This record gives sequence, C-alpha cells and structure tokens, in this order.
Amino acid sequence: AEGGVDAVMSGGPLEVPPRVRDVLLRRVSQLSASTRSVLDAAAVAGRRTAVPVLERATGLDPPAVQRAVDEAEAARLVTVTDGRMGFAHDLVREAVVAELKAGHRRRLHLAVAGALRDAGADGPSPGEVAGHLLDALPLGDPDDAASAALGAGREALAHHAPTDAVRHLERGLAAIGGRDSSLRWPLLDTLGEARTVDGDRPGAREAHRAAAEVARSAGDADRLAHSALGFAGMMGSPRPDPDRLALLEEALAGLGDRRDALAARVRARLAHGLLFGDDRARRLRLADEAVALAREVGDDEALASALYVWNIVHITSANYDRRLEAADELLALGRASRSEEAEAWALHFHAHHMAEGGDFPSFDADVGACDVIARRTRN
Repeated sequence: AEGGVDAVMSGGPLEVPPRVRDVLLRRVSQLSASTRSVLDAAAVAGRRTAVPVLERATGLDPPAVQRAVDEAEAARLVTVTDGRMGFAHDLVREAVVAELKAGHRRRLHLAVAGALRDAGADGPSPGEVAGHLLDALPLGDPDDAASAALGAGREALAHHAPTDAVRHLERGLAAIGGRDSSLRWPLLDTLGEARTVDGDRPGAREAHRAAAEVARSAGDADRLAHSALGFAGMMGSPRPDPDRLALLEEALAGLGDRRDALAARVRARLAHGLLFGDDRARRLRLADEAVALAREVGDDEALASALYVWNIVHITSANYDRRLEAADELLALGRASRSEEAEAWALHFHAHHMAEGGDFPSFDADVGACDVIARRTRN
C-alpha cells in the first residue's frame, strides 16, 4: 500500500486505489501533535503556504513549526521551497481536510485569514483573504468577510477577471444576508459592473435594479444616479426601454440643479435613451447640456460620454464636419484616459466617422487598435 501511495505522490497514475486515503491518514496519525496542527492549518490555507503564515495561524513558535515541517517532509507528505510549504500531492491535502470537523475547519479558516492579513503588502491577494473569511462563517464578522469580498471583486475586475469578481461579490452578498449593511449597495453596484463585463446583461440589470432600491430607500441621490447609469447599460444599446428611462428620469430629478460630472453623465445617458422617442428637441437639449456641463466642471470622463451621445443624437449628413471634430476630441480623450474601455469606445466611434468620410486606411487603423484592446482585456 505504501508503495502505491508513493507512486501517486510522485506523479504516478491518476487512478487512486480506495485504500490510499486510509494509508495517508495512517501516516498523518503517526506524526506528533504539533506537526498534525501545522498540517491542518496548511491544508486549509491552500496548496503552498509561507511558513511564517503557519506560525501565526497555529500560534506555535518558529522552532516548533520548523520541527513540524521537517517531520512532515521526512514523511514525504510535504515539500518546502523558498520558505513555502506545499503538499506533495493534492490527495494529501484533501485527506487532511476531509478529516477536519466543520467547527475546527472554520476556526482554521479564520486563523489563516488573520495570518495572511498580518503578512502585509507582500502577502496574499485580497481574494485569498476573502475566501478564508467567507469559509469561516458563521465564525467571525459577516461585514468583515463581505468587505473583503468587495475588495477581492474590485481587484478581480481591475485584472480583467469578471467571472472571479462575480463569484467574490455574490459570496459577499450571501454573507450579509438580509441584514441591514452599509456594504449592500457597493456590493450590488460592483456586481452589476462585473456581470456586465462578464456578458451577463440580465444579471447586471438585476443587480443594478436592486442597488437602486437600496439607494432609494436611503434617500441617496448620488447612488441612485450611479445605479441608474449601471442599469441603463452600455451606450451601444439605445433601443426603447421604459424601465431604463423611468430610472434615469428619477435619477435626474433627484439630482435637481446640481452641476457636476454625475449630472452631466445622467443627462447624456437619458438623451441616448430617448433616441427613438418622439421628443427630439428634448434629447438634443439634454445632449447639449451634458457636453456644456462636462466642460464646465472639467471632467474628461463625463465629457467623453457626453460627446459620444451628442454625436449620435445630432447625426445628420449636414453636420458631418462638426461631428468629426467631436469624434476627434472623443478619441483624444479616450487615448489620454486610463480606461481601455473608454479608448475602445472612442476608437469604435471614430472608425464610424472615418468610414462615413471615405478614409478607409484610418478606419482600418481604428478597428485594428480596438481589436488589440479587446484581446488584451478579453472583452
């Protein structure tokens, strides 16, 4: 039996005899109590864990942890490389985790989360910490776990991993459940953004609608406006949508006479939503106001959004030169921004104007640059 286990842990056949787990656990049972404690913490922590993290998670002093690591390594259960202990095979870790009682496993998750946080700036990703805090529940603070999930979701979005972001954020919402929590709106708002990037438009609308409800209940005009913009979706979908228009109208009314970037963005998005309505004069006025307001407050992101809409609602063959100027300005703003999404939208729109004017080399260059961004961001 021992030979079969060693073969599996040396990269042998994947078909593992049923007796292997029993043999592994027999090996573990022969270790000292402190070594078993270190193995338990390591199994919960993950495949490879820094030795100092195991010291903090177990509460053992460094010499005791080192003796435990040496004993486990001599038993061929773990390997140590660059100060990190890892299991010789996933089977070992799985066997150890399977033997942990639920309460003890949750306590270890909480201890590992604290140890990872103590590791500082050079430590783990927010996703690792969030995962352990969430797995520890109901032990620990649900809001702490949800806050960590929010941070992990935002980081995943920043690294173009929307599916991971959705998973973190949904778990964060589950952590707060039905309780009143200040984290509910940011979790829902970010979830809506993540689902949009992940291609789940219905799920994104659901999240933004729920976020709007939270903002409305709190009387928070800013958050209601942000939720309305999220619910409205990307600029590329102007088809009539009564729910979208109603929420944008409510948001604009809630902002009142405010003159800021948010008011400019809501005006632009509402003008876009009215594209196929009968009130042409109002959508032109809203688009003009959005551009003027964005220039007034000096917000390039709001100005880019406003210029995009202005070009769409003002489109006629007679004003091509004016629209081309706006498209050139929009492209300059997109390239100067830190947002690849903004640059991609600007390239897309500029390409349309190049084609309309017959400048096909510039059209091809715009489309090629947009394609590079799409591939890089996996969007």
